[in-house]
Amino acid sequence: MTPICMNCSYTARINCSYSGGSLSLPSASSATGRRHASRSRGLRRSARLIFLLLLCLWTEPVVGKVYAQEATSNPLGQPTEHYYGAWGVGVRVHWELERDSVKEGEVLLVTLVVERVRNPQEVQRPDLRKLEAFARQFEWIEPQPPAEVDAAKGQVRYPYRLRPRHRTVTEIPPLLFHYYNPSAPEGRQYPLTTAPAVTLRVLPPPSSEGSSALPLQAEGFWFQLVEGDGKVTLWSGARPPWSLWLASLVLGPLGVWSWYRLWRWWFPDAQRLAQLRRSRLARNVVRQLERIRKSSQPWQALHTAVVYYIQKRWNLPPGWATPAELMAVLRDQNIPGSLLSRLEHLLQEWERRRFAPQPTPSQIEPEIQAAIELLLRLEEL
Repeated sequence: MTPICMNCSYTARINCSYSGGSLSLPSASSATGRRHASRSRGLRRSARLIFLLLLCLWTEPVVGKVYAQEATSNPLGQPTEHYYGAWGVGVRVHWELERDSVKEGEVLLVTLVVERVRNPQEVQRPDLRKLEAFARQFEWIEPQPPAEVDAAKGQVRYPYRLRPRHRTVTEIPPLLFHYYNPSAPEGRQYPLTTAPAVTLRVLPPPSSEGSSALPLQAEGFWFQLVEGDGKVTLWSGARPPWSLWLASLVLGPLGVWSWYRLWRWWFPDAQRLAQLRRSRLARNVVRQLERIRKSSQPWQALHTAVVYYIQKRWNLPPGWATPAELMAVLRDQNIPGSLLSRLEHLLQEWERRRFAPQPTPSQIEPEIQAAIELLLRLEEL
């Protein structure tokens, strides 16, 4: 028999024993113990709930940080192709050509311009050799010119030296370019922009066939008309006087030597520059240095050009660009200590002035000459 206690509202199992026809009920002390046990179970449940709540509050920042790191290292929706690390709003890309026609076999300078980016220093150069449309139509010509970065305008320019493979090339193909837009809604944060194709004409190479002969301009006594297969004499008519030959023998070498001395006096550095331009790498870098006068960031352009020369000359990886990294390698190349000190001082000075105000022509000209002089001394090693 299972009676229900109306005071404590619980069901208790009672062993019934009839002694003289009466039912024996539990005592008051056993009911009080059950109430204490029930309260103790309630307190334990509350303590467990409070502990779990505190544990959640403590682990939530750690878990959130882990999820944030995973989302940063593996961004959702990032393209696997045609993404070069650029981010911004309304990024635009387009091609610029030095000319719209090129003769077959000649090299063409093509520039990819990326605009409206917030991280121009971190944008990667697209490797056109990995794109089928470019690899099929153009040859990759080394060395490639260095990039031109304009952080103030949010612009980066990548020049390429390409040679058309055949006469059927009619354009610079379009280039697909994904970028990251942080303000776009989720799922649309990697829009696609395109550098449109640019028309290009490949002209036939110059041919010597069919060229008309130009008439010779000379005095009549140098020629003799001969009919048939008769003997041709060397001189005809009046011979040049012997005094003319004597003047040519004496005044000719004297005039050449005088002109050489005058040329050396007018251009004292011309001979050294001629030696410097014999190296194709140095010639390209000098051409870049001569264009720095028109650059909006001359200090950055100076630093980039000299670092590019050092990387190509000693086969260094592109990531080695700081003065400390370059000096660590060049100290093992048997370069004089004074030249190394001069090189390190110039690189550190140009890097320090990267964010300085725009210099005047009188300030940048000595730095350009110092860079050319530095390349000349490195070429002599």
